[in-house]
Amino acid sequence: MLALGHKFEVIENSFDGLTPRMRLIATLRNRQLGLWAAHMMEFELAQAEEYADGIVALGLQSNGDLAIVDKLVEDFARAGMTVPTEVICYEMAQRTLSAEAQLSRSPDLPEAA
Repeated sequence: MLALGHKFEVIENSFDGLTPRMRLIATLRNRQLGLWAAHMMEFELAQAEEYADGIVALGLQSNGDLAIVDKLVEDFARAGMTVPTEVICYEMAQRTLSAEAQLSRSPDLPEAA
């Protein structure tokens, strides 16, 4: 039973197990995703930046991806918008590819971060 508990702990802290490059990609993705959502909800620039920072912070938590999707669904609903979970997951995947491409074009970026 102890081994099973340890396995759950490892899964919960999966962000800690990522390589620095993967963490950077996830952070860039979450920032882009937050900016996308803020744009969809027609936030002002300063509010959009703050919102994106909150999405990045949420992504650093143990179950960050699920928490981000849940938050976006709730925030869109609060804004009077119906955005399906599938659309949010698609945007998350697109932003992952975008972040990876951005890092591939900027080899110095990982060292600077």
